[in-house]
Amino acid sequence: MDYQERKEFLKNKLNRQGCTEEELRELYFLIDKYGSGEELDILELKIWRAKAENKKLNEFESDVLFNQIKRKTKVPEHASKSNINKHISFGYQQVSRIAASILLLITFTWVTINYLREKDKAPEIKYITKSTNKGQRASITLNDGSVVTLNAESSITYPEVFADTLRSIVLSGEAFFEVARNPQKPFVVESNGLLTTVLGTSFNISSFSEKHTEVTVATGRVKVAPKLNRKQQVEEAVLIPNQQASFNAVDLSIIVSEVDLTPYLAWKNNALYFDMIPFSDVVKTLERWYNIEIVMKNNLANNCLVRAKYKNEALTNVLDGLKLLVNFDYKLINDKQVIITGRKCKN
Repeated sequence: MDYQERKEFLKNKLNRQGCTEEELRELYFLIDKYGSGEELDILELKIWRAKAENKKLNEFESDVLFNQIKRKTKVPEHASKSNINKHISFGYQQVSRIAASILLLITFTWVTINYLREKDKAPEIKYITKSTNKGQRASITLNDGSVVTLNAESSITYPEVFADTLRSIVLSGEAFFEVARNPQKPFVVESNGLLTTVLGTSFNISSFSEKHTEVTVATGRVKVAPKLNRKQQVEEAVLIPNQQASFNAVDLSIIVSEVDLTPYLAWKNNALYFDMIPFSDVVKTLERWYNIEIVMKNNLANNCLVRAKYKNEALTNVLDGLKLLVNFDYKLINDKQVIITGRKCKN
């Protein structure tokens, strides 16, 4: 069997059942000497695929293979003495080149497999939470340039780096969003079961209650839709400036109405604005705003509606002003507690 026949025999064996390490080195030698560059490329590709299926290949194993190549690579044993003498000048230089080619192949395979391993691993997502206590407000600039203004007793949670296709945030409480425009990466706020989606706009979300969320749009367009049952037909709405969506988390309903922005955005300017709000809700707002506990002795004044505005006022000034609208008495226990005794609503 001459060199060409031996080369074809080994190629066919590699295709049918695979070669031993000795046969593989011999085939490299024969193709490099008597074959074409295309044959060598095909051989390397086949070996790469075979190696790539070995998921346990590691750096240690590649070092072992390299040492084997350095130690074992030589002129094939099947070559006759006459042919060996005939090609003696081919010798060391050609075999070294073959060894280098095999080493390069092994190294490339190891790097590729480890790259694929790392690629398959789910990246660890780091989340950031920013929050405010009662009596606090804060402004947060996100890494995309969007600005979030947090009201008292509120928080947002978001990834340290936004995903390639989405900017996702979770809100608890109330915040005003000024979103940097990016049509390729929608900005989505999740708040108590409601998803608010924008590309770039400004809007306010109030979600202190687990059952009720309000989304009020100042500029641009906003889409709101329940998070639950998104595979089913659920109600959604698109809002434009001066519109508000009231979301009921119990029945997933959304009611859209035209509103005056002033009462809903006043808090950003350190102002309290109550527009026909039940006194019980006013009390909750005062607790958050002034970081104080208000104890209601009874519920006689809870349903009284309040329309009033206060800016940068002390708590006692606000309570005195509210007494003109709602019949109640109050007592300051200390700087952390107030007791209110309701009487009745005033006409």
